[in-house]
Amino acid sequence: LNNFPFVSLILKSFPNAKFINCKRDSKENALAIYNILFDTIPWTHTMENIVNYMDEYYKTMDKLNKKFSSNIYNIYHQDLVENPQNEVSKLFKFLKIKYDPEFLNNKNNSLQVFTASNWQVREKISSKFLKKYTKDYYMLNKFSGSYSWLK
Repeated sequence: LNNFPFVSLILKSFPNAKFINCKRDSKENALAIYNILFDTIPWTHTMENIVNYMDEYYKTMDKLNKKFSSNIYNIYHQDLVENPQNEVSKLFKFLKIKYDPEFLNNKNNSLQVFTASNWQVREKISSKFLKKYTKDYYMLNKFSGSYSWLK
């Protein structure tokens, strides 16, 4: 959630660095952030702060994608869920890593994860988080006129 402002700085030090930008439906993303209740990230505590932060993210990533297109790979959450083998294969090509379908089998992976989604990384890629918050979209209505990406 807080890494994108440092892309330029990192690329100045590591010009061959690669970044994976996973894009999700903006309404779903805003509502997921709001529902998780990140204690230590103040901008996640109100919907107004969330959409303002997301707007900065979209503006910044637009500039970064133009400036560093060979260093940033944009993958779409829905595409990954609906066609994981194809999407992961394209990602590995970008990273110049040999693709092995076994990478999608993460059940026996013992690596530790320290994010809010630590419980999700062990699960099979699933569509259960696509359109999860549809019933809550009304919470974003008052912001849709201010942000084109929220329509």
